[in-house]
Amino acid sequence: MSRPGKYNLYNCALLNEQGANLVKRERQLQDLMQKAAQGPGGEIASTLAYKSEYNITQGDLREIERVGAEKKCVLKHRSVSDQVVR
Repeated sequence: MSRPGKYNLYNCALLNEQGANLVKRERQLQDLMQKAAQGPGGEIASTLAYKSEYNITQGDLREIERVGAEKKCVLKHRSVSDQVVR
């Protein structure tokens, strides 16, 4: 859900910085969706409130990883366990 080319002008340092910010936001959104899902009508509320931003965040992370690979950057915004899951 990211715009292709959004991060093409970023250097490796900026890709790492933005990646770290997006991973942090991704985790926040996961927590918010889990909390919302616990209440009555939570799945609907979670979807309405957080799911689209979560999908955009994941798309941006994929785009950063794609651009980083093209530029041969060493991206450090994900832990090794996160990288294995993806």
